Amino acid sequence: MMERGLPTLDPHISNATDASPIYEMMFNSLFRNVLVDPDACYADPKQCKFEIRGELVQSWDRPDPNTYVLKLRKGVKFHDGSDWNAQVAKWNLDRLATNPKSTGKDPLAQVKSTDVVDDYTLKLNLSQPIAIMPTLLSSAGSMGRNRMISKVAVEKLGDDEFGRKGIGSGPFKLKEWLPDQQATLEKFDGYWDMGEDGKPLPYLDGIVARYIPDTSVQALELRSGTLDLQWDYPLAPDIPAIKSNPDLVNWEWMFKTTLLNLIINAQNSKNPVLSQDLKLRQAIAYAVDRKGLVNSLGLGYYGYPRYQMWSPGMLGYDDTLPHYDYNVDKAKQLLKESGYAGQEFEYLSYQTEGRKFGELLKQMFGAIGIPLKLTHLERLAWVDTTRAHNFDMAELGQALAYEPSIQSRNLYTNGLGNYEGHQNKEMDKCMDDGAATDDPQKRSEAYRRCEQIIYEMAYRHPVYAKPSGVVFHKYVKGVTSNGLIWYPNTVWLNK
Repeated sequence: MMERGLPTLDPHISNATDASPIYEMMFNSLFRNVLVDPDACYADPKQCKFEIRGELVQSWDRPDPNTYVLKLRKGVKFHDGSDWNAQVAKWNLDRLATNPKSTGKDPLAQVKSTDVVDDYTLKLNLSQPIAIMPTLLSSAGSMGRNRMISKVAVEKLGDDEFGRKGIGSGPFKLKEWLPDQQATLEKFDGYWDMGEDGKPLPYLDGIVARYIPDTSVQALELRSGTLDLQWDYPLAPDIPAIKSNPDLVNWEWMFKTTLLNLIINAQNSKNPVLSQDLKLRQAIAYAVDRKGLVNSLGLGYYGYPRYQMWSPGMLGYDDTLPHYDYNVDKAKQLLKESGYAGQEFEYLSYQTEGRKFGELLKQMFGAIGIPLKLTHLERLAWVDTTRAHNFDMAELGQALAYEPSIQSRNLYTNGLGNYEGHQNKEMDKCMDDGAATDDPQKRSEAYRRCEQIIYEMAYRHPVYAKPSGVVFHKYVKGVTSNGLIWYPNTVWLNK
């Protein structure tokens, strides 16, 4: 199998994508996202229904709006033999909330404190009502960063060494990790979960997860048989060959796309005109030919243009809201009315597609009189540069799932995914309002306001969405999905 490169095996401080199944293999979350009746859902999207179920939580209660009481699963062991209990759960959540390197703080922003009630009961005390806290603490809701890890191992090894060991309670444990090459995992005989056949999970004895950054090479190795499964979804040129291959199965997730955004630095000291001049940012937005980008990047059959952050079917989606369509004349007029004085701006990319995206943007911006310098960085260098707000414009690819509240980390004023660095109290409020109630109508109204604010600020411009999914050989059996990711614990090989 193919593995995305990971900077650390500590999910609490990793910038790796939430979709990385290597974390799913090694760690568990408090809650699990379940797609009820997947067959009916894929046949008719109107029949799709998600449920939040316990994973390391057995059951839970909400005695008042500001309190959750979690009953934890008993009999769970970590890979080092240590026990899962309420003290360990509290330590995990406190570490996620306070560790300076934590990338999982946002879902815990409104958790005021945690109390151990007994060995297997944990109480969460909130600073304000949040009706969807179990969703926020699920694997999808936390973008995969709130998975539980061994307290004993971290205290014994320290953060850095633990990042090379990655000890969790998942179905597989680490045997060997060669960074940027491969991870070799072996079955964890002490795993707590059982399959529908009543047999212990996982079914596989082990997994070799290889890091192959070029998805075209991944696709070639998949077709040649040196890979069993490819979990980076292929690029457009490789899809026809994959779909026409009778030996391969192509699954496209229904509820997850990667949204490619053009972001503008909201805290730009080098070129402050970008941060301060709304008309300039609007001119840039109108200069982007989204349909042309789809045809050039996706060859007309892969992906689709996007004008809003929310997807059709999500709470808050409203196609009557204003958006920036392609309008060169309007872009030129706004540019004249702005304070732009002919500066060259720099665009940062980090993906193969992002590099091509930048080349096309350079042509589009050139057509309205804005010169663009293209700089391509490795992912971690890109993260460091953008988080330091040392950029003008950049690509930003982010996973977009079914639940808008999951995007709080990308939209909050101090959210770790808010790479453009905007600061807007109204944005914070509309995201909080959407999370505070179970009422779908009220939640939809709140998230609709968020979408409007994104448009009005003009720092983040959705441009292009591409599907996510997984491709595997037909002899790979037992692949299951919740519509967002696939689960490795039920997989077996018929070969």
